[in-house]
Amino acid sequence: MKIKNQLLAAALCCFAIAAQAEKLTSPDGKLVMDFNLNSKGTPVYSLLFQGKTVIKPSTLGLELKKEDPEQKTDFEWTERTDKDQLDRKTDLMTGFVVRNTQTASFDETWTPVWGEEDKIRNHYNELAVTLEQPDNQRHIVIRFRLFNDGLGFRYEFPQQNNLNYFIIKDFLTDEISMLQGAAIFGAGLLTGVVCLASSYFQSKVCANGITAIGNGHDVMGKTLILAAFPELYAILTVAAVFLIGGAI
Repeated sequence: MKIKNQLLAAALCCFAIAAQAEKLTSPDGKLVMDFNLNSKGTPVYSLLFQGKTVIKPSTLGLELKKEDPEQKTDFEWTERTDKDQLDRKTDLMTGFVVRNTQTASFDETWTPVWGEEDKIRNHYNELAVTLEQPDNQRHIVIRFRLFNDGLGFRYEFPQQNNLNYFIIKDFLTDEISMLQGAAIFGAGLLTGVVCLASSYFQSKVCANGITAIGNGHDVMGKTLILAAFPELYAILTVAAVFLIGGAI
């Protein structure tokens, strides 16, 4: 009997985990997003493109600004009755359970007034996850839209008594180390400097070449060759940045 109870508990646990896991596929089937809650009840999503990881499991959530415990509430300006709960109320990141999920598809083509394309197709599959936070008696909606070329999501706050007026202090994202941050900043700075220098020297070579051609010198071929070198440095720098991104 004890073994049966353990097996039943394990099965229920697996069922609960599976019930919190959701999958969303792009219209062409190449992008697949997975959504679930981790052991702390924090929303987590990941993205695959043709079976390869594009976005590793990343957390979602919001940190709210702590309310003033001395501030009066309600229209009668009564004393607060939730002073001991203000720290807990800043947490819109953990302790969630999935209340409901809804999926939908959308496909339309519209004509822009101005632009390079005469028709634009708005085609995506959607997943709306309603998350409940029992400790604070609040709920939010995270709405994902997966297109053939990308993923978007937003937070929605349905009208409710315990989440009326608030200020968002921070978004929950996976932390990076100081070394990773420095490498990203350095790579971006290097790319900007090299591309700026490349455009300067390239324009200088072309200007000198045009002047020489105007004076009757046959330097068209040499000008084209010399103008390609600054561009090569920029390409090599961008390639190096991609390598740095893969390493970190």
